[in-house]
Amino acid sequence: MTKAWYSAVSSDMEIDSPFKFERTFQPENIKRDADGRLYSTRAWDKYKVGKKTPSNKYVANSRIDLVGLVGERSITSEYIFYHPLWDVLKGSNYTQSFIVDCLNRLSIKCQSSYLNLINVSMEDKLNSFYFMIDKSPSIKIVEEDNYEVSLDHLAVQLLILGIPRYGHQKKYLTDASENIVKILGPLSCSPWFKSFYEEFYDWLEKNYWKDLFDLYFERTRDISSIKGWRKTRYFWNKPTFHKS
Repeated sequence: MTKAWYSAVSSDMEIDSPFKFERTFQPENIKRDADGRLYSTRAWDKYKVGKKTPSNKYVANSRIDLVGLVGERSITSEYIFYHPLWDVLKGSNYTQSFIVDCLNRLSIKCQSSYLNLINVSMEDKLNSFYFMIDKSPSIKIVEEDNYEVSLDHLAVQLLILGIPRYGHQKKYLTDASENIVKILGPLSCSPWFKSFYEEFYDWLEKNYWKDLFDLYFERTRDISSIKGWRKTRYFWNKPTFHKS
């Protein structure tokens, strides 16, 4: 999460310098040593590599936390930091309220693929979601979309894998594998993941989707020696999305 957040800040502000970010957003952390040389806490170096998560405490001389403060200059970064994908990946018990909360936090463009948007109550939304998975299992990622739509779809497809009524049936696992492959290409080009997408996909394979593509991805080429998500590269679509 933190590496994607840092990448979003870097992309929006067109800066890739942890020291400059700390000087911009947390100047109180920049000091001079006895020889007059500048030094910092190097917290932003840790954000860049994902070894530290920004605190929810107020930043000095403000009444807002660091993610909110940075979000005033980098709107996309706040969207990434609070994306429901991270909750899906941390979750183990997907209650009805959890599912609906995740769906409610997605873009309207993505919600419209999984919900009848006229539904208001939690029960109606949940039933609409289940109905759409059965009726329209295949998602579409098109040139007019943006990277946010792909990220939203990834959250939903991983959510589906974690719902017991879907996560153990071949039909839904096959549908999910096809849909996730449509997402992997675009996200590998996104400003948030392009510098470490292989590491991110390896983590997802180890901790989440496991052998999904070896067992359920039905399109094949003469690539029997390649396993896991890497075999799907041959079917990736990499459109140049409009940046939001």
